[in-house]
Amino acid sequence: MQKILELEKELLAHPKSAIATISFMLLFVIAILIAFWHHSLKWGLLIVNVTLIGKVVLTLFLTGENGWAPIGNTLFGLILVNGIALTISYRKKQCKTRS
Repeated sequence: MQKILELEKELLAHPKSAIATISFMLLFVIAILIAFWHHSLKWGLLIVNVTLIGKVVLTLFLTGENGWAPIGNTLFGLILVNGIALTISYRKKQCKTRS
């Protein structure tokens, strides 16, 4: 995990890579805001899932075997977010069938 933190610190230490990293993070936040502003749970989940999986893939690519370190946190995040989304979706369907 230390090597991953060092990589992230290095990415933010250089001006060009820091701008690229922060720009990517801003694009992610804007995409999430737009998806949920339009009440699109599917697009929001797609963006979150692709981003979380992409972060693991990128970390594996840049740090090698050390990239497996955050996999537990990522899987927990994926399960939690998707579980909440499924619960919301199920409750919406239940409300529609009752009315």
